[in-house]
Amino acid sequence: MSADTPVAVPNSGVGSIAVLGAGSWGTALAMQLVRGGTRTLLWARNPEHVEAMKVAGCNQRFLPDIRFPDDLGLEPSLENAVRSTDEVLIVVPCHAFVEVVSQIEPWLRPDQGISWACKGLESGSGHFLHQAAKQLIGADRPMAVVTGPSFAIEVAANLPTAVTVAGTEEHYCARIAQALHGGNFRAYTSDDIVGAELWQFGFTAEYRGEETNDDVTICGGTPEYPQNNTHFIRYGRNISQMDVRAGRKVAVIGFAIAQRLYPFVDPVGRAQDLPAPASP
Repeated sequence: MSADTPVAVPNSGVGSIAVLGAGSWGTALAMQLVRGGTRTLLWARNPEHVEAMKVAGCNQRFLPDIRFPDDLGLEPSLENAVRSTDEVLIVVPCHAFVEVVSQIEPWLRPDQGISWACKGLESGSGHFLHQAAKQLIGADRPMAVVTGPSFAIEVAANLPTAVTVAGTEEHYCARIAQALHGGNFRAYTSDDIVGAELWQFGFTAEYRGEETNDDVTICGGTPEYPQNNTHFIRYGRNISQMDVRAGRKVAVIGFAIAQRLYPFVDPVGRAQDLPAPASP
C-alpha cells in the first residue's frame, strides 16, 4: 500500500452520512468522512458527473487525480442518499441551498438534523442560511454549519487542516465534528452559528458609484489560495510572497465582481472600497 492511499479508521460517532454536492469542497469532506470510518454517500446533481467519478475513481473535474477512498459511495439518487443515511451534510452553492433543503424535507426523519458547508446568504431573501433552513424544516430540528478556514485540495490530499462546526445543539455539533475529526483533520465545535456564517460574507465592493450586492466573500489568502481552491487567474497577476511580507493592499477578485464593477474598463490596477459588513 502506498503512503498516500486513504485508510479508514474506526469512528464511534455518526454511522452514515449523505454529502449533497460533489464540487471540490463536498468531495473533499466526503473523503475525510470515509477516512474517519463513517459510511458516506456522495451525491451530485448531474448523474453523468456521478458516472464519470465512478469510472475515474476520483473527481477529475474539481479535484483531478486525487483518488477516492475505496469505501466512498457515489449516489445519483437524492432521495436514496437522504433516506439511507443517518445525517445530511449539504455542500452546494448558497443559491441552490433552499432548493436542496426543500427537496429533501419530505424525506427527513423527525429526529434527523441537517448540516451544511455553504458560503454566503440565501440569494432570494438575503437571510442567513440557518434562518432559511428554519423556515423550511422548522426551528426544532438540529442544524449546524461547517466552516473553515481550510482548502478543499488540502483536505482531499489528507494534509493538516481544521474546521469549526457551529450549530443550535451542542450534542448535534459534537456528532458532526466527531465524524469529521481524525488523522490530520481537526474539527472543533461552537454554539455561535451566526458568527460562523458571518465571517464568510457580508461585504459590498464599490468603485466609482458602482457596487455589488452585500454578499461578497472576503478572506485573507496566500499565493497558493487560487490553486488550492481550483481557481485560475484570468487577467493580471496573483498575489506574491512579497505582497504578503509587505502587507500590501492587493485584492484578487472574482469574475462576477469584475463584471459588475468594471463593465467597460480593465479592472487590473483599479482601487476598490470595501466597507465593513452590516451587523446581523
